[in-house]
Amino acid sequence: MTAATNKQIDYLISLHNRVHGTKAAFLGQCKTLNLTMRERSGNITKVRASMLIEDLRAELERQEREAEKAEEQAERNATLADLLPEQPTQLATVKDLAHWLQVSDGAIRKLRADGMPTIMIGRFPRFDIADVTNWLKERS
Repeated sequence: MTAATNKQIDYLISLHNRVHGTKAAFLGQCKTLNLTMRERSGNITKVRASMLIEDLRAELERQEREAEKAEEQAERNATLADLLPEQPTQLATVKDLAHWLQVSDGAIRKLRADGMPTIMIGRFPRFDIADVTNWLKERS
């Protein structure tokens, strides 16, 4: 049988490190590959190296797909309050809050009726953005 090339062995080690998060410098340090003593010393055939490379590539692709799925799930789990733009520092009027939340003034009135925190200044409602954000987070 033909021995694997140094390039093949280096690629195998590199893939192993990417898949398992290790820093192996030679085959003997690649514990998860289930190599024989002879193979650990670098005496590995081209066929065996190719099979291991194929397995590691498949595992790397599986890990990448899982990472993408997790990222997509995290995006789907984002709540309205997480997606809001940066908060203004002063108290907001109904129009300010409606603009910030991208809803109508009527929607703000409905949210107030549902218990959204409001500060009355005379007969004029004002909103502390931090309180409103916390209230929205609790509701989502």
